[in-house]
Amino acid sequence: MATFALIHGGFHGGWCWDLLVPELQKRGHRAVAPDMPISDPTCGNVDYAAIVIDALDDVDDDVVVVGHSQGGTTVPYVAAVREVAKMIYLASAVPFPGESFAEFLVANPTFLNLEIGESDDRGCMVIAPEVARSTFFDDCPEDVAAWAIARLRNQAPTPIAEVCSLTEFPKVPAEYIVCLDDSALNPEACRELAHDRLGVVAREIPGSHSPFLTRPSELADLLAALI
Repeated sequence: MATFALIHGGFHGGWCWDLLVPELQKRGHRAVAPDMPISDPTCGNVDYAAIVIDALDDVDDDVVVVGHSQGGTTVPYVAAVREVAKMIYLASAVPFPGESFAEFLVANPTFLNLEIGESDDRGCMVIAPEVARSTFFDDCPEDVAAWAIARLRNQAPTPIAEVCSLTEFPKVPAEYIVCLDDSALNPEACRELAHDRLGVVAREIPGSHSPFLTRPSELADLLAALI
């Protein structure tokens, strides 16, 4: 048995894993899916990682950290503090010591395809419902997409703008999963990222950026197989 620490991406919350968690449980695993403080501009990846580590406080079996989208920037911070068996990046960023994700995006302009609206009064990014529908949830049924969009939150730019403060990348086995029909991240750019930063050949799953909502059983099978 393993415990999956599920780190949601930007604008989301722990709710986005609600369909995946029972599928992992059916396969004999446990999962924690905490909410990250994404609307607090004072919080960065160290703060996000601390929340994940707290959620794992009573866990004594193997821990597999899964980061989706922006959540990938937090994954190695968890592995740098707490012993984990594997890091899995799901259609996500992979941070690099001494570089911010914003700098990576400038150097790799085809990686991300996401239109952000105006910022709120705290400087948090706002995503329009129609943009979320077309980039995050484009192959979700209408009811599932509406349920998800209603729960989105504004996203502080802090974890994206801050330079990765790790002195080295954790020496932990890693995997990368590409969503083949991803509208938010360029699948080919994700494959290159997996090869260049993790030294792995990316695994693949059909569908859009949110397989935890559209293919939770298939995603659970893949995650279980990767451990």
